[in-house]
Amino acid sequence: MRRYVYIREIEPNSWLHLFAQENGAACLRDFRLNPPKEDRGRRLSQILKLLQTKSNHWKDAPYHSLKDVPFHRREIEKLNRSSNLTGAGPPASVPARPSRRMLPIDCAKGLHQLVGPVNQLTYMKQHSERMLEVLNIKLEHTYAVAPCRKQSYELNRKKGPRPQVRERLLEKAIWWQWRAEAVAEHDRQFFPGLCRHIQTFQMPLQGRRADKFWGKLDLVGTTETGLPIVLELKQQRAADTPLRMLIEGLAYAVAVRRAWNEGTLRNQWNSVVTIQSKQFVAPYPLLQVPIIGIAPTEYWNRCIGKPGKRTKGKVRKDAWAPFHELCDACGIRGFPVKFVQFDVEEPDTNSLPLIKNVRKVNLPK
Repeated sequence: MRRYVYIREIEPNSWLHLFAQENGAACLRDFRLNPPKEDRGRRLSQILKLLQTKSNHWKDAPYHSLKDVPFHRREIEKLNRSSNLTGAGPPASVPARPSRRMLPIDCAKGLHQLVGPVNQLTYMKQHSERMLEVLNIKLEHTYAVAPCRKQSYELNRKKGPRPQVRERLLEKAIWWQWRAEAVAEHDRQFFPGLCRHIQTFQMPLQGRRADKFWGKLDLVGTTETGLPIVLELKQQRAADTPLRMLIEGLAYAVAVRRAWNEGTLRNQWNSVVTIQSKQFVAPYPLLQVPIIGIAPTEYWNRCIGKPGKRTKGKVRKDAWAPFHELCDACGIRGFPVKFVQFDVEEPDTNSLPLIKNVRKVNLPK
């Protein structure tokens, strides 16, 4: 495991730039050009201690701010044990001694590693509020460790055999019905106004063995302007919470942004989409990556439940408000979030399911 994670420079008008202007840039001044090793941990410690300041305007600024800033893993872990904002302590909005079952959100981990905490249905409210507090730091950390793959991103998939895993089967069915060629033939967009067609499914991200915890994107769609959009899919019986769906989609969207801006995804995407639309020009840098959380209607009915009744898998009423706030915060930082449902018609033969009635989900407020 690498001891340091590097980001390159401080972007103008980003949240860290505004933070430096407001709180003094003494500890940030030398971060631009590879500071000495012995100063890295100390400077990061100063930044993270200053970040405990709350309710500042810089928290709503764009997050893409750092490059070549080293994150010393041991220093983050040490602060994680002592600091409430950067560590595993309970949020200010919950009791000082929460239930032992509530897993903390560790700031030493990226978004792609937060599987356990964000999948606790009982504590979805607390974890949503916690993610709001540390969202900027999480986005910075995740962008720093996101892989830049040199191999193919498999943007031109073939139909191949029928998958046995249910989620993979739904992914392939959606891709097959709304791939670029099918949309050009039947002229029905996947989600009008947001996602025109599905470019690929199971898009790989890992570029080397060291890129742990990075899987494959369920589905990657194309916006009206030809840019990528991340679709995070859950099957009917998935026990995953909407918060986990959001965090997984957000992690993949951050990885797509870095792979586009610093890797080979932009060139590969440009070569594929240009064939479909000759007027397409891949922009640089990519500042916005939309996210769609998509699942069958049965999944959303279980999460929303019926008013006044407690049922298995139902999200508590008080958890929806902070969850919506977290979605809005992601949109401000360049990751607008939508949730979509669809119906599934099972085939009589050994073919792909038929996906029908793709529509927006009306989540409780």
